[in-house]
Amino acid sequence: RDWVVIGDLNNFTSDVRLDDSLDTALRVELEQSRHVNVLSDLKVRETLRRMGRNDKATVDRAVGSEIALREGARALLLPSVAEVGNKLRISLEVVDPSTQATVYADSADGRGIDSALASLDDLNERLRERLGESDSELKTHSKPLADITTPSLEALRLYTLAREAAVVRFDFAESMRLINLALKADPAYE
Repeated sequence: RDWVVIGDLNNFTSDVRLDDSLDTALRVELEQSRHVNVLSDLKVRETLRRMGRNDKATVDRAVGSEIALREGARALLLPSVAEVGNKLRISLEVVDPSTQATVYADSADGRGIDSALASLDDLNERLRERLGESDSELKTHSKPLADITTPSLEALRLYTLAREAAVVRFDFAESMRLINLALKADPAYE
């Protein structure tokens, strides 16, 4: 199992709901893999501090590569989302941290914001196959995002903010408030 660093999402749309939601969704998807370990957000922020940077610094190609090298991660993943024509395109670049060269890139298109999680599912499945997981492993160790999180981007965004409030700021009251809002956005959210 190799370690990977996930860089910050480049959102080229005007919809800010995608920022935190897709980042969380990508992490949840990849954490299902038996071939890849994802460097936690907390570990990334800790490494940024050791690098003498603000722990809120943007994790782009250069910064993410340095984090990966320091932590022994094999790759940096750079996600992005854009509106292309009438489609929502989610893209993912796999970067070699030692050269900062793109090793692999792929994208998935869907219609509108409601297609984002399904497109991310497709993209993640292809990435995991490329990383060496067999079809049988994918079927055994993968569930669609809507089954393991929520089909509601708004509920996923609120959950992400709640997690940040608790883990980063230790603001548990704010975290609970945001979790309650996420449950109102999707009462079936587990």
